[in-house]
Amino acid sequence: KHHLLFVGPRGCGKTHLVTLIVNRLAEDESLTDHLRIAWLNEDETCTTLLEFLLKIHAALEKRYPAEYSEEMLSAAYEMKQAAATEFVSQHLLSTLGSRTLLVVTENLDAIFEGLGDGGQKQLRSFIQENPKLSIVATAQRLVEDLSNRNSPFFGFFQTEHLKSLTVEQANELLQNIAKLQNKHEVRSEE
Repeated sequence: KHHLLFVGPRGCGKTHLVTLIVNRLAEDESLTDHLRIAWLNEDETCTTLLEFLLKIHAALEKRYPAEYSEEMLSAAYEMKQAAATEFVSQHLLSTLGSRTLLVVTENLDAIFEGLGDGGQKQLRSFIQENPKLSIVATAQRLVEDLSNRNSPFFGFFQTEHLKSLTVEQANELLQNIAKLQNKHEVRSEE
């Protein structure tokens, strides 16, 4: 599976890009039976693999309520952390069946900071052992958790650096949006 990371400063269009990716994938009928998308909230943070998996499940509950429900995991809350992690991961994998799980998250640097080295190692192991998962993520900068050779996720992501729009590019974008929305009074004459 491919794992993509888009890095760029605040305001360069990372959220817009992720929204576009998710919407296009969700609208592609040829993927309906082959893909499940877990789009995490922008401000998600996690301190354990279990917490990360629970957030993925919660995102799946919102998008696919006929397949995922909070009640499915109720037994996990009675277990110790290691057993609960195993229970939740097995539930996620078995419910997926042969489909791919696309995890979409922004501010990956904050998630990795919360997980710490141990949580990152557990996540990397989970991904490697279960090739059903693919990640599309954004970050404002390449942090040491992604760039240090000794880090669990060094060299893991295909990384694309996004640049801020120039004034001309921003103007062109706004003109195109106005055109699409038939707001002729906003558009400048060319």
